Amino acid sequence: MSETNELRTTAGGRHCSGNAVGLTRGAAKWLVESSWADRLFAERAPDWFSLENADTAELVKTGHGREVWRVTLGDWQFYAQVHRPSPGILPRRGSRMTPSAEREWNLARGAHARDVPVVHFLAYGRRSGEHAAEVLISEAVPDSETLAS
Repeated sequence: MSETNELRTTAGGRHCSGNAVGLTRGAAKWLVESSWADRLFAERAPDWFSLENADTAELVKTGHGREVWRVTLGDWQFYAQVHRPSPGILPRRGSRMTPSAEREWNLARGAHARDVPVVHFLAYGRRSGEHAAEVLISEAVPDSETLAS
């Protein structure tokens, strides 16, 4: 099965405070800051939904239905929150319930548009189907410490 990439640019709007690129890779749909798309989805980039199989990823935290991974791509480090809902829980597009990672993406983008200092997400991805999941990617801040105990 070959993987296809379809790109479209979306300026502004509910989900984007700046320019974002819509990207489709297999069963996953992504919104990615346009300046980061090439770096996050380069040939050497991991499958963001299966980081447990990536030698460049380290699991740093787990919680109910969520994993946080530190991923190194060359000189860059990223954090990826992978949300894995219980089977049948991830709502369909058009439903009134918004998935948790998508809600977090939207809230952070809205806060950035209002100059509120919050985490800067670079990409939001959603994969539907039998292995449904969501991923939020942010750039790691050098020399930062986790607030979790």
